[in-house]
Amino acid sequence: MLSNADIRKAIIDKKIIITPYNEDRKNDSRLTPAGFNLSFSLFVVSVNKGRLCDIFVDGGSNDTFPQSLKITIESGDTVLALTHESVWLSSEFAGSLHSTVPYVSKGLGHISTTLDPGWAGQLLISISNPNSKGLDIEIGKIDEKGEI
Repeated sequence: MLSNADIRKAIIDKKIIITPYNEDRKNDSRLTPAGFNLSFSLFVVSVNKGRLCDIFVDGGSNDTFPQSLKITIESGDTVLALTHESVWLSSEFAGSLHSTVPYVSKGLGHISTTLDPGWAGQLLISISNPNSKGLDIEIGKIDEKGEI
């Protein structure tokens, strides 16, 4: 397991590449003491419906930013989401993906997976909703420039 300092050094040494990531931005909030928090892209597919999930804007008016982009995971459904970031690991590193507390505390299930040495590309994350009702999850934000 690598610390944030270890990950930052591996990125500088080009042994791990995460894009988008700005090496000059030392306080990137996605880099945590226990890893790197990946985010969702807009490519989120409902397994039950067999199509992309509908994305809606939540919170605030058009004048209030940031605005949250959300999807609803229906009861009994599983969604497959590509990460916004692409990752490359040298042969020296491997990793694992774990769910975050905000999602599992809602009762969502996440299937953990591994990143093999030499992995390159976006990651596919599976999230299941075993609850009796649909749950909304945030997949991104829109800033005042209209960028995600």
